Amino acid sequence: MKRAALHPALTLILLGLLSGCTNPGQSTHTPPVVTPVNAVTGVAITSTAAELRSGAPVTLTAAVTGTGSFSRDVDWTVVQGGGTLSPARGVTTEYTAPTVLVDTDVILQATSVTTPAQSTRMTLRVRAAPGFTLGVKGSVALAAGGTAQVPVAVTRSGGHTANVTVSTGPLTGVSAALVPSAGGYTLTLGGAARTDGVTEVTLTASDGQQEVRQVLRVLHVPASARTLSGQRTVWTPEQYDGNDLTVVLPDLQPDERVALIPFNPDPAVKEVTFDLIGQGGLAAQSLAAPSLGAGALAQQAVPTPDLHAGAQRTLQAEAERALARAGAAGLGSQSVPEPRRVLRSVNWATGQMEDVPATLRAVTPDLLIYVDDRVADGAVDVKRLEAEFAAVAPTTRARWGADTDLDGNGRILLLVTPLVQGGNGGLFWYDGPGVAAEQIVLGVGLYGQDMLAHEFKHVISIGRRGGDDVWLEEGLAVVASDLVGAPSHWHTDALLSDPAAHPTFHRGGTGPYVIGSYGPYYLLSRFVGERGGGDAAGVWAKFLSRTRKDLPSVPNAEWIAGASLPEVYADWVTTLMFDHTGLIAGFDYQGINLRDAAQGFRPLRYHFIGNDARRVVMANQNFFVTRGGAGGDSVIRVAGVSGRPHLVAVRFRGDLPYLPPGSVTGTLVSPDGSSLDGTQVCVATHANNVYSCVARQWQVLRTSAAQQAFEFQDVPTGTYRLAAWRDNNGNGQHDAGDWWGNLTADFRVEAERATTLAPLTLGVRK
Repeated sequence: MKRAALHPALTLILLGLLSGCTNPGQSTHTPPVVTPVNAVTGVAITSTAAELRSGAPVTLTAAVTGTGSFSRDVDWTVVQGGGTLSPARGVTTEYTAPTVLVDTDVILQATSVTTPAQSTRMTLRVRAAPGFTLGVKGSVALAAGGTAQVPVAVTRSGGHTANVTVSTGPLTGVSAALVPSAGGYTLTLGGAARTDGVTEVTLTASDGQQEVRQVLRVLHVPASARTLSGQRTVWTPEQYDGNDLTVVLPDLQPDERVALIPFNPDPAVKEVTFDLIGQGGLAAQSLAAPSLGAGALAQQAVPTPDLHAGAQRTLQAEAERALARAGAAGLGSQSVPEPRRVLRSVNWATGQMEDVPATLRAVTPDLLIYVDDRVADGAVDVKRLEAEFAAVAPTTRARWGADTDLDGNGRILLLVTPLVQGGNGGLFWYDGPGVAAEQIVLGVGLYGQDMLAHEFKHVISIGRRGGDDVWLEEGLAVVASDLVGAPSHWHTDALLSDPAAHPTFHRGGTGPYVIGSYGPYYLLSRFVGERGGGDAAGVWAKFLSRTRKDLPSVPNAEWIAGASLPEVYADWVTTLMFDHTGLIAGFDYQGINLRDAAQGFRPLRYHFIGNDARRVVMANQNFFVTRGGAGGDSVIRVAGVSGRPHLVAVRFRGDLPYLPPGSVTGTLVSPDGSSLDGTQVCVATHANNVYSCVARQWQVLRTSAAQQAFEFQDVPTGTYRLAAWRDNNGNGQHDAGDWWGNLTADFRVEAERATTLAPLTLGVRK
């Protein structure tokens, strides 16, 4: 085959490349650096002065060096500090300094016209011109019919000595008087009858040559306005002016924050609705809406199922009958246990009481263990059940007191049945259905130490004082699990992740028995006990003291805590937010740490409030944080719509250690105008064309609308994409006919920031 000849130029290039290649043991040859014939090699600047006064000129000259033929001109630019250059191109230029009130360094640059890569910079010092600045805080609160004094500082520089006069100009509805004082003036405002709104006062200072203006925002507040004094203040509904509470946050600085915690400690009040309004020097922040409204989104954080409605009614009816008989004498005796019995239990699936044929499987010093005859042999680990109860019984009795013995045999009847499977796994009866005896009912396999201590504490409580309100009864039962070393912080993160959605009290005393409320019950009950001295003081037995068995739950808790329920509640919600943060002393749990994820707690979710208004609907408590802006007074207004919340305000510097991660909001649009109901949407990571939903950042839309807003809270800092899907044929596969959509562009989520996505219209998979 005939070879094609290389072009001579390519041959030279190839030879040149080969000559640079080496083999081991060979020496290398570095060719000399050849400078182009016409090139600029350097630029230098000289100035007629190293420093100058404000507004003064100076001549700059560039020296350009190089080889061959090149232009001596340079392009002149101001890199930092201001001022002007004329001309902008040439060997020389005149720089005119800006007028500055403090000594300032300016940076100037000369760049070769021929070779822009060659440039140099020079720094000149511009001395301050004789002048002054006017300083006044951004806002001040003025009570109707009252006065407010504001310092106005005149700060001189550059040897300024001329007289400076300050005036306010014409005002409407506000009187103003300026009196000279050390360092400037004192402005006294008054004469206003307004109780809300803002008046802007423009202050003008002049020395005949220079004129400076500053605007002071006057925040009108009612004469009844309260002031946040010290680090923490609590206000009650009695301190409202009608349905309104106005709180002044004096001289709030940019590095300061204020936590605002509205709360409702009244067990009889189901819900409180009010507007929370921020005014004045509050920093604008991203706003995380408390909720998109009932039914808009499925609960995403922690499921909080209610008991089956029928089971709830049955339990309440049986509990009422049992309590009516509690403590009565002569209810019968069963000194010799029967090997087979027909007991009764609620069926979790139907909500009805059912007969349970059961066989005695074990007799221990503490228990008569019966197992539902429908349970297969070997399905119940009776030995384990014996051991687990034997492990918790001594500690539980020592902490809470001795249990009663209705049937005189010194034992508790324990039934294991699948009827309670799928509920909370455990029940208790005292003189319960079908038999006069203390009883515990457990689901198959659901008998760890936490469950046994929980239910055993109920048995003791019912026998000693007839039981407590559900918030205290269930809360202390969770404490009982803590005390035996088997903590079950049930649903505490349901409260901490969305405090407004989870009531602390049994609403109105007769509302739904919500398992998700066990977290609030536990945290409040434990707090009451710690206020009463904690475990070291034997406080848990005091809750069940027979000498106080006729005292209702709330007065009993107040006696133990040594304070009224509203006072305890104010301290409790403060502790929920500041426990183990080090930001305010005296508000920490002693036996647990809410900031410790290893103990099963999530960060507390709170919302931002700035110069805006928020409608708040809550059962018991909510948490807001605001930050100082330009400096000066700020105002928080609480306008009751239905009910008047108590309010805690805490002023602190620095960040909470559990800053809320960012939030993501957006809108989904159906492809054909029909309902979006059942559409799944999630914040996802993306790699290799695979979308992976982030933990807790997945929702199912429940709506009849064709366009629906969504919101994700607590999104960790990171880069994500959005994915949405509806399984229209119900086969669990992403296939033809399904709706699908994703935002292919990455978006960034940062702490304390709201990321708003463009509306996403779903497509139909082919």
